[in-house]
Amino acid sequence: MCHYVKKTCKYVVAVILLALMSGAWTQVSASALFETVAQDPRPIQTVRDIASSPLERISPVVMAYHRLKAVLTAHANSEKIPFILPVITHALSNPLALPTLVCQLTDPTYDFILHHGTGNRVPNPNRLLQAFASRAAKVLPSQLDFEDPIIASFGETKKTMSIETLTNGMAAQIATACRLVDEAFSGISLEEKTRLLKLVPHAMNEFFENGNLSDRDAFYIMASAKRIHMANLLKGVYELSNLFSNDFLALIRQAGLTAPEIPVDHIKYPGLRGRFLMIRETPAGLMLIGGPGPNVYGTNASLIVDLGGDDLYMNNAGAPIYELGERGEFKIYHPVAMVVDFEGDDRYLNRRFAAIASGFFGLGVILDMEGNDFYDGGQLSLGAAFFGMGCLMDLAGNDTYVSSEGGQGTALFGAALLFDGQGDDLYQGAEYVQGVGGPMGFGELFDARGNDHYRAGWKYGSSYGTKGIYQGCSQGVGWGFRRHAAGGIGIVHDSAGDDVYEADNFSQGTGYYLGLGALRDDTGHDVYRGSRYCQGSAAHQAAGVLLDFDGDDAYSGKIAANQGAAWDLSAACLVDYAGDDSYKADDLSLGAGAQNGMGMFFDGNGSDRYDSPKRSLGFSGDLSYGGGRNAGNMGIFLDMGNGRDFFTVEDRKNGLFLIQGNLGIFLDE
Repeated sequence: MCHYVKKTCKYVVAVILLALMSGAWTQVSASALFETVAQDPRPIQTVRDIASSPLERISPVVMAYHRLKAVLTAHANSEKIPFILPVITHALSNPLALPTLVCQLTDPTYDFILHHGTGNRVPNPNRLLQAFASRAAKVLPSQLDFEDPIIASFGETKKTMSIETLTNGMAAQIATACRLVDEAFSGISLEEKTRLLKLVPHAMNEFFENGNLSDRDAFYIMASAKRIHMANLLKGVYELSNLFSNDFLALIRQAGLTAPEIPVDHIKYPGLRGRFLMIRETPAGLMLIGGPGPNVYGTNASLIVDLGGDDLYMNNAGAPIYELGERGEFKIYHPVAMVVDFEGDDRYLNRRFAAIASGFFGLGVILDMEGNDFYDGGQLSLGAAFFGMGCLMDLAGNDTYVSSEGGQGTALFGAALLFDGQGDDLYQGAEYVQGVGGPMGFGELFDARGNDHYRAGWKYGSSYGTKGIYQGCSQGVGWGFRRHAAGGIGIVHDSAGDDVYEADNFSQGTGYYLGLGALRDDTGHDVYRGSRYCQGSAAHQAAGVLLDFDGDDAYSGKIAANQGAAWDLSAACLVDYAGDDSYKADDLSLGAGAQNGMGMFFDGNGSDRYDSPKRSLGFSGDLSYGGGRNAGNMGIFLDMGNGRDFFTVEDRKNGLFLIQGNLGIFLDE
């Protein structure tokens, strides 16, 4: 698929060359221009080649592109804001390569997926977790290389082990991960950490309500975040991955078949119900192994292994164990926690701050291997992180994920993953959910298979005051704290199925303030519904991308700035490669840029419908910010398919090539 992305970049370069031949403000036949190009047997030049070409001296379009590119590059590299990731500066310095960059970010060697002759895809959780750590290491300032394993695998694989031996091994691995977490925060004093633990929940409430932090909170949090040793957190994830190999999981299952049930002290552990095979207190925390029947986990634990049954989790559920004292003191007792549930229709219910697969000042992991499960969490839950790393892996079943703010693959100052293997799933959250990267954060939601429904935005009204519209800030969003910290990387990747994406403002492949947001959907007939700044958009030195590779898709943006829209020193694109698609948009959409923005739109094969106003379809808007910064905008609309397209704008039609304004490019081949 990335091959097609590279071809897209060449198409954009081709349009720039065609503009050279036709001149601005000219309306001509696209087919005639392609015949002219065909007479020159030389291959299409790369952007770098064009920069050194003598043609640049005489082409106003090419010169305008490089002037804008230079402004984007200069501003991205001159910012003094902390936590600007190299990927962000690369994206803004190479706007035409945005689709290729996102393809690379979302298309690693998924060696954790095993392909069988039947066509079924069975995830390997050990490789999944390691691949996630490797991807995070490449984009976060960790200076780690995971090409070679850095931590030895757990013990020697044997055909059988006792429950006691396995628990000892798991306790040792978790203890090692705890030590790595301690090393990660070794630059932060105990007094400072205590203050942070009390501050962060209140600061997050402010962020979710206002989209930013107060100057005082931001100063304190940023000063501490700079001293986190991210490499040690990543090593901790890699250490825990040894407990998720298929061989080790098979040993646990085998040992559980013959292990006797033990009595439960309900006075000491009032939250436990059901059958248990192991209950052990360790320096790393309480460790539990539940039998194959239904169990209730209402007591916090660092390790839970459940062999089957329809279980109820009402505890920390794979999240660091902390406590708020009577005098307001905040203390984390155990910074590492994990859950392994083999099968059953399970319920995970805890709306406390940073519970259920959350990395809050530590590491939290859940692996649920089978069943139709229900997850209901509060802020920072269901694969979320703040000063840590949190992962939720659900391998099979028709699952439901519900959280309030900051969950389902959302990370700030850390990394977070929500992975779903197969099934028709529902994802629902209030705001900043479903693949969100805050400052120094890498957040990812990957759904491998199924007809899924993503919903976000029902709690906070639009920051623009539009009645009936909400802040979504979800579904592949990179978000920064304006004036305080650059945004991170947020990704949603859905590999297969007929999916529905619903969110309001700032969603579905959107970047804000030096962040990068991306939504990638590989196959299926999909529906995208958004409002303002959605479906491949960006604002304030950011980058946003939506890639859809196949299917008859429907896109709808209620208000302005969507479907390949860039505002204020930003770059954004929507790329749909194939299918009979429909687009409904408002102003500054379908390949549009303003305030030194570069917005790009590409649609490949298919007969498509475009319902939009005139200020769209390759539109160049205002240049009032910074006096224009000695550069223009670029709005690029390309429909390169052979189908018959329909436009509601009167002067747009099939076979038309048009350049207008400063600089808007329209091409329907």
